[in-house]
Amino acid sequence: MTITASPPILSGLSDIAADYDAAICDVWGVLHNGRDAFRPAAEAMRRFRAQRGPVVLLSNAPRLADGVEYQFERIGVPFDFYDAIVTGGEAARADLVARTAGGKVMKLFYLGPPRDNPCSPVSTSS
Repeated sequence: MTITASPPILSGLSDIAADYDAAICDVWGVLHNGRDAFRPAAEAMRRFRAQRGPVVLLSNAPRLADGVEYQFERIGVPFDFYDAIVTGGEAARADLVARTAGGKVMKLFYLGPPRDNPCSPVSTSS
């Protein structure tokens, strides 16, 4: 198979924003790198939200959404540019809740760092 067309090179979200009614934005590497907030990306999402529609943040983090917001607070990512956060941790929790419908009890083992476990104290050193 031969591909003849090259993908367009965009200078920013504003190049294509008018074509969309909502935005789904990845978190890691787009809004921050774990230490530093990428404020221009948050500003682009803020403009999109004001002019076009809702912004949903998407993360494969095993944390719940409030854990992502806790990290935002620590590194300076603002809170006023999105409508919701969806994480892998939220999806896993929802699936487990659905599996325990009707009172079924599940025995679970958590494997991961304490900072990602909503049932244990969060370490501020991570």
